[in-house]
Amino acid sequence: MTLNEAAKESEFDCRIRHLSPKTIDNYGKQLRYLQRFLEKEFSISTVEDVKPSHIKRFLSMMDDAGRKPQ
Repeated sequence: MTLNEAAKESEFDCRIRHLSPKTIDNYGKQLRYLQRFLEKEFSISTVEDVKPSHIKRFLSMMDDAGRKPQ
């Protein structure tokens, strides 16, 4: 599954759970940050290629930038 497909599936899941539009937008923004990071730093475009170390690096980068990951 591509990262884009996973993001769309996540948005659909959020809508089914009746989350607020603001929450859905925020989750989408966070996923887009993660997706850009994975593509730029590791050339990853599918969910199957993502490893825990990639997520840890993303969280570390966000923390270093002064952004608290959610």
